[in-house]
Amino acid sequence: MKFLQTISLIILCLILFWILYHTPLMIAGSRNERRRAEKPGILPKISVIVPARDEGRVIERCIKSILNQDYPRDQIEVIVVSADDSTAEICRGFDGIKVIKEENPRGKPAALNLGLKFASGDIIAVFDADNVLDKDCLLKAAAYFQEGALAVQGKTGCLNKNQNILTTLVYLEQEAWQRLLLSGRDRFRLFVPFTGSCLFIKKELLEELGGWDESSLAEDVELSARLLLRNIKVTYANDVVSWQEAPSKLRTLVKQRVRWYRGYVETSIKYLSLLKRPSSAALDAEIFLLGPIFMALSLLGYVCWIASIIYPISDILLEILASFLGAVTAFSVTFSLVAFERSPDLGNIALIPLIYVYWMIQSSIAMKSILDFILRRPKAWRRTEKEGWSPINL
Repeated sequence: MKFLQTISLIILCLILFWILYHTPLMIAGSRNERRRAEKPGILPKISVIVPARDEGRVIERCIKSILNQDYPRDQIEVIVVSADDSTAEICRGFDGIKVIKEENPRGKPAALNLGLKFASGDIIAVFDADNVLDKDCLLKAAAYFQEGALAVQGKTGCLNKNQNILTTLVYLEQEAWQRLLLSGRDRFRLFVPFTGSCLFIKKELLEELGGWDESSLAEDVELSARLLLRNIKVTYANDVVSWQEAPSKLRTLVKQRVRWYRGYVETSIKYLSLLKRPSSAALDAEIFLLGPIFMALSLLGYVCWIASIIYPISDILLEILASFLGAVTAFSVTFSLVAFERSPDLGNIALIPLIYVYWMIQSSIAMKSILDFILRRPKAWRRTEKEGWSPINL
């Protein structure tokens, strides 16, 4: 009983720390106005790399949105790296597209490195094959580089938020993550990670870094950590927008997040050297990367809570901490739902019970990813399946 009491206390304290740490970031993010970079004078050439393996359902609309940009066509280079003939054939139907055949597919980072070899632009942009870009996406991204940025992460909206309950929950998570936490981190000049798509980086800098780490399961975050080692921070640009699909099936979400979370933990260990030169950004990077561990602790917290019901523990400190944790969590969830909606949707508020269920699922996924890491189970970069679903005709 004493052991369960001690474990419960430690877990509660750690979870409280994690939530309270992110609270000021959320508040700062909610107050961070939508940025609008000035239009650049001289437009740089942008090489857009799109890794596309078995993406016949979505690749056409992605390329159309790139070619329809409010940006000089001769300053856009589109490079599609494809491992299958059907996707490549669709891409060859467009004029001026470089289609690179990947003979030995080894995941997204390897495809990106292959595309980088054929890129001639000053700026490298990366979009997943299901992305649909706002017409001014490239123009606004270029403006940030004109202002001195070396790496930029844009905002990714959700195309299929109303497809089902799962996509709605993923959409809410994604909006809270970007509009509050990424925006807050950017405002405080902390660690802003690349998110895998709608990202931009100076080609010269990327080549100096050696491209993407092909052994990483989270190549986007790993690259962000490498940049931070050089004291280069990614700028979050909430006015540079593209749209993508959220996983609509639970098994697809599980596969995606297991890869993400294991990749985060591996990157956190790989870049512990960030803490040799302590800074707020370095500390924030480690807290971010250790997120899956805090999520797994949440699951253990639920287990301890259930155990305490079966074997009641009389401890006033635990009761106070548990009550405080419940209040802070409820505040965080409600604040997130209200903060990024100009006119709060009562339907979203009604989803709060489902958000707790969704969080338990995410915590379980995080626990699995950590166990996979500890047990050194084989790892492989697996793509997230996309269906080509969209609420509008694109």
